[in-house]
Amino acid sequence: MLNWYRARFQKSPKLEDSQWLVKIPVQIVWGTADPVLKFEMAGKCLNYCKNGKLEPIEGATHWVLHEEPKKVSKIMIDFFKS
Repeated sequence: MLNWYRARFQKSPKLEDSQWLVKIPVQIVWGTADPVLKFEMAGKCLNYCKNGKLEPIEGATHWVLHEEPKKVSKIMIDFFKS
């Protein structure tokens, strides 16, 4: 997990360079009440995904899996079935 924080201070890739796009399907589950990773960031993450989908969880924070395990499980099961 530390590499995520280390990478935060590196130069961002240009979106025009397709080598940076994530090409596999991506499901993002994001808590709308995360005090650190603001919900506005979630949509920007999709810019790096060729086939990405965002599922916001209203009122959940950074620990969305612990706070809403049934919702997250359903989202992930549906994603893997598709």
